[in-house]
Formats: sequence, C-alpha cells, structure tokens
Amino acid sequence: MAYLASLSDWLWRRQARDRHANTASRPVRPPSLVGEPALRIPLAVGNDRLSPTARLLTPRRLAVSPEPAPTTTEKRVAPEPPALTRAAAPRPGDGHAVEAEKPATPALAGEPRPRQFVPVAGPAAMRRRSGPSAEDINTILREAFTPTRPKQEGSHFAGRQRQIERIVAAIEEERAHVVIFGERGTGKTSLANVIGGLAAKSGYIVQRFACSSEVTFEDLFQNLLRGVPGRLAQAPRSASIAGAPPPAPSSLEAMLPQGAFGPAELLPVLARVSGRHLILMVDEYDRVQNEDTKNKLAEALKNMSDAGVPVMLVLIGVASDVDDLLGKHPSLRRALVTVPLPLMTRREVSTIIENGELRLGVPFEPDVKDAILDLAPGLPYYAQLLCLFTARSALRQGSESITFDDLHYAVERCTEEAETSVKEAYVLAVGRGADVTPLDEEVLFAAAGCHCDEFGVFAPNYVAEALALAGKGLPPLSTVQSILEKFTRKARGAVLVRVPVRGGFNYQFQTQMIRHYVLLRRALATKFA
Repeated sequence: MAYLASLSDWLWRRQARDRHANTASRPVRPPSLVGEPALRIPLAVGNDRLSPTARLLTPRRLAVSPEPAPTTTEKRVAPEPPALTRAAAPRPGDGHAVEAEKPATPALAGEPRPRQFVPVAGPAAMRRRSGPSAEDINTILREAFTPTRPKQEGSHFAGRQRQIERIVAAIEEERAHVVIFGERGTGKTSLANVIGGLAAKSGYIVQRFACSSEVTFEDLFQNLLRGVPGRLAQAPRSASIAGAPPPAPSSLEAMLPQGAFGPAELLPVLARVSGRHLILMVDEYDRVQNEDTKNKLAEALKNMSDAGVPVMLVLIGVASDVDDLLGKHPSLRRALVTVPLPLMTRREVSTIIENGELRLGVPFEPDVKDAILDLAPGLPYYAQLLCLFTARSALRQGSESITFDDLHYAVERCTEEAETSVKEAYVLAVGRGADVTPLDEEVLFAAAGCHCDEFGVFAPNYVAEALALAGKGLPPLSTVQSILEKFTRKARGAVLVRVPVRGGFNYQFQTQMIRHYVLLRRALATKFA
C-alpha cells in the first residue's frame, strides 16, 4: 500500500532548499514510484562523498531560511512554518523612525522601563511598545529557547543532518534496530522525536516509552503495544482455515500472555503485524537497572532481526559507548545500527541561537553570541540555557539588544544552579591540598577551552598552547602532563579521564557537564576577558 508521505521527500526538500538559496531556479524533482516504501533516500555524509544516485548532497542545518514555494502535495504532506525574516532597520524620515524618537512615558518605581523593540520578526516584536508583561515574557521565552523541553518537530530542530540520514537508512533500507547514545545535553531525545514525527507522517506507527529504573521486560512491551491497534494483527492461519476469523483485539497488548513472559512469547505477537511497520522508541534506557530486563531485551532484538518482523526498536540513552547501554552481547551487534551523538559543530549551535533569536524578536550582540558559543561548545542544552537566562534579563529590563550585562547574569545563574556533584568535583580539583599548585586551576581552565575532537578528547600540547594564548606563558609539556594526570585521581575529583593513544594518553572531561561548569567559572574569574 502507498504510504501517506515519505521521509525521503522531506529530506529531499531540505536539501533542495539549500540549493535554491545558491541557484536561480529550483532543481527538478526526481520522479518517485507510486507505492514505493517510505523513507528511502540517497545517502550522503558530506560534500566529499557522492550519493548512490551521483547527486551531490550538501549537508545543512534545519534552520529557518528561504524555501521554494511548495506544491499543493507538499503542503499537504509536510507543512512547515514560513521562514522568519529580519525586517529592514528604520531609516531617517521613516514613520518607524519618527515613532521611535517619541519620548517614552517614565516608568513607576519598581516597574520595568518602557521597551523599545528592535524591528525584527518574532513574538516580542509584535508586543505593545510600552513593554511586555511578566506573562508575555514567559510566553516569548517558551517559544524561543527550550533547554528543559526536547524539540518535538523539525521546524524547531537544527543540525544533526548526518545522524538523521544514517537513522533513516537504518530504518528504511536495512530494517535494523537503532541505538542513539551520547552525553547528557547533546539532543538525543530531540533527534528521536523529530525522526518519530517524520516517520509517523510517512505512514509508520510510532510508539514511545520512557524507562524508569525499575521497569521490567513485561512493563516495557505492554506500554509500547498498548497504543498499537489490534486490527494490524494478521489472524493465525489455523483460524482462517476453521472459518470466520475472530474479532481483532483493541490493541496488540491484549495479545500478550497474561503474567510474566519473555522474548519467545513476544515474537509470535510481533510476527503477526501486517500492512504497516512499527517503530518502538525506548527513551532513557540508561536508567534501567534490572539486568534480567536488559538480557531479555537483547535476546528479543536478536530474535526480531532473525525473524524479519516489521517492527524496529530505537533505543535512546546516556552512554559513552553501546556496551555501556546494552551490555556485552557480541551476537547483537549485527542487528543494530549505533548512532553516537558527538558534540555539535559551532555552526550548528549558532543556528540554534539564531532560530531562537528570530522567535524572540530581540537580537544578541555579536560578541555575546560568540561568548555563548565559547561557553557551551557543541552542547545544545547549555547553549539554550544561557540564551534563556540572557533573554530573560534583557526582556525584563526592556533592552533593545542582549548585552554582556545580560550574559553575566546568565553565567551567574547557571553557575548557581549547577548540580551539586559537579560543584564538589570542581572544588576537589582546584581546592586546597598538599599537591595543589597555583598553576592547577589555570591548566584546568585551559583544558576546558582548548582544541578537542568531536567527542571532547584533547592532547596535552593543546592545553599548553591554550595557556600560552591566555598569556600564562608556555610551561614545559611535562608539567602540563603531570597536572592533567592529577585531575584523573579520585582525590582531585576525577574530573578528567585518560584516553589511551599510541605513545601515551590524551584526556577527556569525565562529563561535558563538568567542562561547561569549568568554562563558566573561568568566565567569572576573568570577567569574560
């Protein structure tokens, strides 16, 4: 049967939108076969690799940008919000300029002074020029920056093009189960939500479940199958031979055995699914503590893959590698596609800020934006948190732009609200002790801000270079290495971990949360110098 839509269409439009920005005419859309499976796309990881159809694909961000006018079918299949654009600044003699020159009514004591909005698109720009109320401020901020709420739709999502393409290929072309893992704050749930939403529009049935520490194998699949219509279950062959098939159950959950069951009893239920494909998303899988649950799920994944059932699991969790999440099951590797989430690029995080800025209606000063990118390198959650606090400070004061004063307020708030375990680790790392030297804190600051790879791994010589750039001199590499080694000890907070390489060790922060906190402390200590 033909699916309602195709995720490949959505990805094709996303790539076409980039090409349209650099060409005078819209590219000719390749014809699609009626009834072909949804989600099939030509893959391209970057500009240096050609897709199977020899079409050069440009990796890009999911940003609010100009797009060719969609056809009637495209509007029906995957509607997207119109691009938000920055209005031209008022020129001398314009009506806007005359209005801006009118004296503002003095504010009463204790009230925010009247707000003169910068003429840019966004909810804030549409408010009355007398200034937003507290309710307006909260509404504006909820629409602009959402650090505590994962993104639910593609229009609010930026970056991760390579990971999106890999997941699409795994689901549609390989019919494989997917594991998405990475550090906290890297956007795992947002990515899964976007994939799930697009797959649902493409005709897949998508069910989600967030794990708790005590979840069992039975709890997991009872919750996942509760929302799957029972009419999708094909009647057993024996029932068809005997006569009229029995009525379909209300959901697939009703077909599960009563009481305890395992992978062997689950497989026949999933094997009866016909006509549609299921995607079962299991979020926060790292919270599962029950080893029996983990072992049963690993066995179920392998059985489902061997039997070729039209059901795919997407597991999402915090982990440094897939073994941390699933345990060591060598035979399971061939049934899985693992998608690690590295740190985002500076351009991708900048896009998140720009998208929020457009919805906010108040611009960030360029130096402030650069400072936020330095304080939250590759970390979308922390970038949005800083933006939220800076924007709140600016809106409450009725500012026309977001300045370093607002950023200083945001850094203080983020430092105060950091997790207790992170603060304690930092104190152990640089606090008083027999082996603490004046250079220790400077080395830790340099380690947090130096060049690193996409997973935050850095070499000692990068730390030495960062110290020199900060005006702290160029200490011997052996001295830097010795201090970095101290930071791996439990007595010093174990804020760093070793990463073995040929000829020695590189280093990585135990969590990017700690690295971000160190950068905040450095900003306060140096006053953003």
